[in-house]
Amino acid sequence: MKILDKDYKMKVTPEQSRAVQEACFANDIVWNGDDSKTIIYTERPYLYIRACGTITCGAEGEEAFFDNAKLCPIEPESIIAMLNSKPKGHPHAELMAQYAEDAAETDKPWVWWEFFIAADEYGDDRWVTCNRPITWETQKQYRRKPDIIKIGKHEFPLPMQTAPTDGTRYWYVNQYSYGFKSDSMVWTSHNVDSNRLNAGMCHLTKDAAEQHADVLNAINRGDVE
Repeated sequence: MKILDKDYKMKVTPEQSRAVQEACFANDIVWNGDDSKTIIYTERPYLYIRACGTITCGAEGEEAFFDNAKLCPIEPESIIAMLNSKPKGHPHAELMAQYAEDAAETDKPWVWWEFFIAADEYGDDRWVTCNRPITWETQKQYRRKPDIIKIGKHEFPLPMQTAPTDGTRYWYVNQYSYGFKSDSMVWTSHNVDSNRLNAGMCHLTKDAAEQHADVLNAINRGDVE
């Protein structure tokens, strides 16, 4: 099966839907729920392709769901080209090289790494610290832990340094009359997004933004050593 690096969403015409489905099925990406490889629902204008290897669709009238879906937008032609491209080694090859560098410094390099868990009944999208040697499962997403900012006894992940692609959900630290808390927004390259980024208030996970807000609240209380 062709491994995708993230979940994607796209708007399609009937012809594009057929072409995308054909490319998916050729790479063993199947319909969610029944694992079939039958070209259907070509009249539906929305397609969603998950990194886990499944495809779903959306009907007319689901514009709001499509716009709010926490998936990366992509053009049909681009996803077809991606699926038809020849594989270039292990999908985590670059990360594995970084992991090897860490292994040269510590006998437990995995504690410096995290894996991604999509939103479920236990919480929102989140990165979780690895608690054992990484097995580099092709369907999982891994990353080095982000850099940490320390203020006295408190710490929080380094805020985003560069702008993400449009459509990316991000969390930011917002100030209210009662203190700081995290809120979320979809990045649209608006001035408001850029101002938050330049102020060092943006994070790619809710947990990171909440840690940042907690530290600011602690500082305001004078809880600093």
